[in-house]
Amino acid sequence: MRLTNKQALAAYHAVAEAFTKNEALPINEVNLVSYSIQDNQVRDYVLGHAPMTLGAEGAIEFITQILSLIEEDLRVPFYTLLSAFYYEAGDTELAVASLHTAQALNPNYSLANLFTRVINAKWSAELFAEMRNELHPKVEATFEVEKELAIA
Repeated sequence: MRLTNKQALAAYHAVAEAFTKNEALPINEVNLVSYSIQDNQVRDYVLGHAPMTLGAEGAIEFITQILSLIEEDLRVPFYTLLSAFYYEAGDTELAVASLHTAQALNPNYSLANLFTRVINAKWSAELFAEMRNELHPKVEATFEVEKELAIA
């Protein structure tokens, strides 16, 4: 499957829009998102965009809905994002549980390992959110420049 960054973001935004309108998530776009989020740049875009537009609680519900629609072998990035959103919402127990699930599926997933270190270091949720918010415009800028680039 050849998918560009532009197509990946269009699919993600279609899913996010359906979620905000309380509509059924469009399965074709969910499938594109589940494929494209395996790319770190797409994952990092969702990491910033979902909580910035939906809040931590909304991002949790959004990712949970997507998880129910995708195959287990594609879930690692979603569980990792879910962990970040739980942490930001102040639920360290569910953040750790989500990380454990991600790491059970892929013990070498770098973002899950990073979040484990963040949680173990007891970073504040506010600092975590601040760093994410500072990173997101850079991720957006990269997508603008590389919108026609195919996702590996």
